[in-house]
Amino acid sequence: MVGLACLASTLTAKVLAATGSRPFGRHAHGTTPHANIASNLSCSPTPPPNEPDDMKVLIACAWVLLALAPATVFADNEPPTLDELLERHFQARGGLAAIRALDSYRASGSFEMGGARASYVMTAKRPGKLRMDFLLNGVSGSQAIAGDDGWQLMPFSGITRPTPMTPEETRNFKDQADMDGPLVDWQAKGHRVEFLGQDQVDGDLAWQISIDMDSGVRAVVWIDAASWIDRRWQVSTQMNGQPTTVTIHYGDHRKVGDLLLPHRIEQQVHGLPAAQLFTVDRYELDLEIDDRDFRIPSSDGETGVTATDGA
Repeated sequence: MVGLACLASTLTAKVLAATGSRPFGRHAHGTTPHANIASNLSCSPTPPPNEPDDMKVLIACAWVLLALAPATVFADNEPPTLDELLERHFQARGGLAAIRALDSYRASGSFEMGGARASYVMTAKRPGKLRMDFLLNGVSGSQAIAGDDGWQLMPFSGITRPTPMTPEETRNFKDQADMDGPLVDWQAKGHRVEFLGQDQVDGDLAWQISIDMDSGVRAVVWIDAASWIDRRWQVSTQMNGQPTTVTIHYGDHRKVGDLLLPHRIEQQVHGLPAAQLFTVDRYELDLEIDDRDFRIPSSDGETGVTATDGA
């Protein structure tokens, strides 16, 4: 499953307006315009984002959030080598054999941000297939990729028919379709991983590593020194040609089959006033999933699993 951070744009006034919430930015807080996750996160004010791009960000964020996570114990808090750290991390997640044996999964739940609440269903299958369906106030949307072919149906962004993703969107979504996450077989995938040393997460000792992915995305990961769970990810990428940074916190890990999986994921886009909270109500592993569910529909009708309205 994916262990990356959100690679999308900001949660938008369009979504917030659909639920009667006040938008971020100048009108909501009387300060600067609401920061676009796809904008340059510098100290200078940025112009308001184009609303048609906004909802795409919210949904794209959901994929990166659901990662396979760990649980073991270290001895004397002495720094491990990179190989030792990854070995214990994979053991904590359930072991490399169990991670690689997972052929497909479905995760369903809800996400909240800025007063808006929606339900989602995320479906993944090897190799490189990922789909997200969401439902907000009775309006549904979808994003999916199969290999190099991505498409989306995003009514909140003005995309009312299934439409191919842009090359940038396809690249980001393809990163998220790696079911094992970037640390498994990282060398074969063309990534570069480095052990950075000791740090803390919420007062707990953690080991910090960096991942420079073949796609150009960079992630810094904090792995708990006691449980070997990846507690925090900070991902730096490009969206709409602009630098974007997102921090993800994972929690409420529970055993599902042979794997330990997070059921609570909190995401903070740097420059935005509010975090987004994702809750996983249910994981289903190794399902029979039709490959056609990931392909672009030939008409306006959707294929595959859709979310039920939890708003």
